[in-house]
Amino acid sequence: MLHFFFGFDGRVRRTNFFFGALVTGLVASAFGLHWLHMSHVRVGWDYDAFEAARWSMPPGFWAVGTIVGIGCFWAKLALTVKRWHDTGATGWLTLLSLIPVIEFLIFVLLCLLPPTRGPNQYGSDPRAMPAAV
Repeated sequence: MLHFFFGFDGRVRRTNFFFGALVTGLVASAFGLHWLHMSHVRVGWDYDAFEAARWSMPPGFWAVGTIVGIGCFWAKLALTVKRWHDTGATGWLTLLSLIPVIEFLIFVLLCLLPPTRGPNQYGSDPRAMPAAV
């Protein structure tokens, strides 16, 4: 499971990519919403109230939030690299998904692009069934 989210080698199927991205997005969103709740940010808030609330949060919350944020970002990059590998393209195309507007378009593209059948230079076909023993 750790290699699925954090390893950059190999290939990943479209469905696994979609659900992996969904999990990392939900985890990141949950921590973001918790951060908003802890900082007492409300609709129509002003910057001065935000600054006062931001510095009143416990340091442990910042540490855990930073670790979870970095972990979600890393997992997103790893899944995207492996999905590019599954299409037969280089993982360096993942750098395009660091552009905010293009990120969603690349996500949709990777969910729709067909994989290369059989093994390629990045690994064996993740859809291939193991031989019966």
